[in-house]
Parts: sequence; C-alpha cells; structure tokens
Amino acid sequence: MAVTNSAGKLQNPFSTSISGGTVPAANVIVDVGSWADALEPRKTPILSRAKKLGAVEHMKHEWGQSYHRAITGTIGEALDNSETDLTFSSGEGKLIQPWHVIRVIDWVSGSTTRLDYSTAEEIVIKAHDGSDTSSVVQRGAGGTSAVSHSSGAYFEVIGVAMPYNTDFNLSPTVRGDRLYNYSQRFYGMAGADEIARHEPDYENKTDILLADLKEETMLQKFFLEQALVKGGRQVGDAANTTTTGSTSVPFKTGGIDYFITNHSGRVVNMGGATLSAYSLEDILADMYKEIDDGGAMTLMMSVNTSRIFDTLLNPIRQATVSDSSVNLVLDKIKFRWGTVDIQPTRHLDDGSILFVDFANIGYYPRKGGDWKTKQLSTDGPYDKTAIWGEFGVKVDKVTRMAQLWNFNTDLAAYPLNAITQRPMA
Repeated sequence: MAVTNSAGKLQNPFSTSISGGTVPAANVIVDVGSWADALEPRKTPILSRAKKLGAVEHMKHEWGQSYHRAITGTIGEALDNSETDLTFSSGEGKLIQPWHVIRVIDWVSGSTTRLDYSTAEEIVIKAHDGSDTSSVVQRGAGGTSAVSHSSGAYFEVIGVAMPYNTDFNLSPTVRGDRLYNYSQRFYGMAGADEIARHEPDYENKTDILLADLKEETMLQKFFLEQALVKGGRQVGDAANTTTTGSTSVPFKTGGIDYFITNHSGRVVNMGGATLSAYSLEDILADMYKEIDDGGAMTLMMSVNTSRIFDTLLNPIRQATVSDSSVNLVLDKIKFRWGTVDIQPTRHLDDGSILFVDFANIGYYPRKGGDWKTKQLSTDGPYDKTAIWGEFGVKVDKVTRMAQLWNFNTDLAAYPLNAITQRPMA
C-alpha cells in the first residue's frame, strides 16, 4: 500500500516504537531489486511544443496584436434598385473610403452561409466621412444591374476606381490591440531529517530528499503546462503576506484556452451537434479568407475527442494494415487550406477543440524566477529544499487561432471501426 506524506511533515523512515529492542518488521529495509524511476511519469508534451521566451521584468507583461483591415461586412438597411444612399451595419462604415467599389450580394433565402450570386451588384462609393452612411456615385457598375437588396446583405470591397482629376482620400487604418498577461508563481517543497537522508529505503537507494525534490520538480512543470493550456488570467493582491492560509489573492496567468476564447474572435458553438470533417473545414476556410494561409495548423483536443477522430474522418480506409501491425490512429488531416495535425492533451475538457499555432505560443519566466532550488532555514536536525519558478504565458497573433466547442462527445454517436468493432464508452 502506497504511503503519502502529509504536507508539512518531514520524510522520516525511523521507527516510532521498538519493543524489546527489536525493530518492527515494517521498518526493516528490504532489497526489492531495481525500482521504477517514476511509476507515474509527468510528461509535458505541450510545454515542449511551446516556445520558451526570454525573461520579462514586470508582473504585467504586454504585447501587441495587429489585424488585417476587414474588407467584408453587411449592409444595415434594405436597399431598393434606385437609392443613392447606402447604409452599412453598425461600425462597418469605417471600412469604406471614397471611390471604393463594393459588391453587394443577398443571402439565399433562409440561409446565412450561402450567397445568391444572381443578386450580385457592383456599387461605386462617392462621398464618405467614416460614418455608416455613404453616398453612391454609381449603381450597377461594371456591367451589373441595380437590384434591390435586403437588410443584412453581404458586401465585399473589390477594389478602388478613382476618377481622373480628383484628390486622394485617406484610407481606413487599423491599429490593433494591446494584450497582456500576468506571471504566476509555482512552488513545491521537500524535507527530510539530515540522518534519514543517508539511510536508503526500498524505493530510494540514495538521498530521499533529492529523490522527493526531483519528483516535485516534474510535478511543478506539469502544473505549468496545465496553466499554459487552461489557466485563467487573474490580477492578484500585491500585498501578499507570508502567513500560511493568507486570504490574499494570488496572480494567475491566462492560458491558450483563455486567449482564444476571449481574443480570437472565432469561437464556434456547435450546440451539441456531432463532429464532422466539415465542422473543421468551415473554420479553416473562414480563417483563410481573412488571413490568407497563416491560420492555425494544430488541433489540440482531449484524449476522448481524439478517439472520435480515429474512427470519424476516414471510415472507408479504417486502418493501415501490414503483416504485423494495424494503425488505427489519425495524426494529420489534409484540407484545401492546409494540413493540420492532431495534438491530444489531458488538459482540455471533452467537447472543445483549439485551433492553435505553436509558433506563436510561448511561456516566459519572470526575471530571476526561472526554475531554481532554494535551501530553507530550519531550527532542527533536518533539511528543507524548495523548487520554485514564476512564469507567464504569451499567445501572439491569436486572431489566427480558433475554438470549436459544445459538440457531441458521446462516442456512441460516432461510427464503429469495422476492424475492431470496439464497444463505445
């Protein structure tokens, strides 16, 4: 039976009672041969894929996020076939400048994703002051016909057509945002009696303090990876005390999930529907239209979600079979917009897929706060050693990333693999 040492109690293998000068059998050191270095290894594959950045000097770290200027939007009011004042949806008039040529297209009746190209009309903008209303110099430009359009019709800027003998006008400009995060302090401590450190037991043949500290170090790095993926940003109380049980609020670093959810602008709620290849393709196609070919190319998901992918996306092939092995794992999916790879992780909940770009994800130490050990003072014949570090997370170019969530996670809703016919959990 495994024994877990309570927090605050020193590692001590000495017997607490000896009757008649005999050491209790439970305290006799037994040689059990080689022992596993770690029965539960703490692997951190996400931490390995993220970049380790240079140290920062401040608790609050800021960086910039730029944007492409949008060139698509919707009109805010119905437009008949002769009107010369065009109203854009709230805030979208800022995208327009004089002599822009826009193409207005209505949606197919009952749809918000399919366009009715038979209604396409080119319109040339004349006067414009940055408001959501513009005057029009020409309806039915470029060989198209002036037609009526519904409120909410789609428009795209397809160019500028500046007449001769006119002045230049300022173009719309996008400046971007400043993002920020806080650093978070991680720590663990191991302690042992000074003499006990030199007395091996069945699991640790050498220094039990160093063995415990090694295991604690792996655990703290695992906690850092958890914060990197799903940590929530929180400003702390700068007046933290050293009193155990203090009610002061700690600083916490926001993770990948936090920044994509709050700053990507591309979070899709599937409303409990089952996943399909088209669910992913829609997001990738949307990103391609806005940011060309710079979108996220890794799908990060829970282990159970990755099991859905193993049987979902290629039911015809079902497996790669050789004389001695069968491969049921799907690692990459090729779309028209690029090839994405699948990264399972234990840190995400079922029902969420993050479209991430690890080239723009990193974690940074606070200056002087990279992983280090510290010998702690004591008043008795024992030693205490702490492992600690202070780190923050930076998610750059987050508009290139996305989230797909709230889809059906019941494996029974997805097709069985014909080779294994495994029961669905």
